[in-house]
Amino acid sequence: MDGDGRSIRDGRHSLIVAGPAVVEWAARRTNDRGEWGLAVGIGQERDGTLEAAAVYNGWNGADLCIHLVVEGRLSRASVTECLWRYPFVQVGARRLSAYIAAANDRCRRLAVHAGFRWEATLKGAHRTGDLMIYVLTPDRAQRTVKRYAESVTTH
Repeated sequence: MDGDGRSIRDGRHSLIVAGPAVVEWAARRTNDRGEWGLAVGIGQERDGTLEAAAVYNGWNGADLCIHLVVEGRLSRASVTECLWRYPFVQVGARRLSAYIAAANDRCRRLAVHAGFRWEATLKGAHRTGDLMIYVLTPDRAQRTVKRYAESVTTH
């Protein structure tokens, strides 16, 4: 993938960190306007094709918003980078918030599987209906990363 981001290798996967092309790729798949403004993206490539992205914006000194787009299987390094290292170690967030359309059952299941907990519902706040807020805290993120690492090494 072209872009001015940093690349980290993990087997056949490559993490593209802080690449504007990652943000644009994810926005085109999830956002009617195709943009999020000032944002940071971490993406996972397989064989040169972007298949997953985490885009972060809305940092307020405690909370960071995440937008996840997954079209493949996440590597252990991607889970660690997206759910632990970047938001909680590098940025220093106290929580990670995901705003998910109530109609998007697949994304809501992914968030819960990743350790996010439902916090609130914003009635009528999405073009398809309600918008749900899911939150991930550092302790839950660490458990998710550990669980994912154990499942990868036992298969």
